[in-house]
Amino acid sequence: MRCFFMKNGRICAVEHLHQASDDKRIAESMELFQTKGLAIGAEGFEVWDQTRFVYRFVPDDGANTAQDPNRLKDPTGWLVRLFRRFTFRRALLAPSLAPV
Repeated sequence: MRCFFMKNGRICAVEHLHQASDDKRIAESMELFQTKGLAIGAEGFEVWDQTRFVYRFVPDDGANTAQDPNRLKDPTGWLVRLFRRFTFRRALLAPSLAPV
């Protein structure tokens, strides 16, 4: 199992995880993110078991993760924000795409 620290959408560091269950690995990753990830400027992390995606942490915009170490975000919340951003941009472009 590995924890990948992400910065600007790219991997900036990797940590190997030693816990037995997915839940414990996620907790271990959050602790590593608080102690090591924030120090190197990481914006979030992903947990992978070989090719199996396990978990993604992406803090809310403007949130200070150092003050709340127990705050875990699931991939669903991240995907919802991404979808809203995409539909908003699409709505902005829609008038220029309408037939004349």
